[in-house]
Amino acid sequence: KLTRLRWNGHKVYPFALKVADILDGVEDTLQMMATQDAQKAFLKDREKSLFGTYEADLRKMSRSQGKVLVKLISRETGNSSYDLIRNYKNGASAIFWQSIGLNFGISQ
Repeated sequence: KLTRLRWNGHKVYPFALKVADILDGVEDTLQMMATQDAQKAFLKDREKSLFGTYEADLRKMSRSQGKVLVKLISRETGNSSYDLIRNYKNGASAIFWQSIGLNFGISQ
C-alpha cells in the first residue's frame, strides 16, 4: 500500500504544484479587477482554458490518484476543495462536487 501511495503521490504532485501556482495568479488578477462582472468573466474564461489543458490528464487518473491529488491541493493551498469551489464558483457547485466526491470516497 505504501509503494502504491508513493507512486500515486509522485504522479500527481506536479499537478498540485501547478494548481497552487495557478490559484495564486488568479487571486492576484482578481484583486486588480474593479467589477464583479469582470471577475466572473475572467474566471469563466480561465476555467475553460484550464479544462482544455488538463482535462485529458485528469480523466486518465485513477480514483486513488484523485484522492491523493485532492489532499495535496488542500495542503498546497491551505484550503479544502469545498472552500476553493465555494470561493471561485458558488455554494451550490461546492455542495454538488462535495457530494460527488463523497460518493467516490474523497472527503476533503
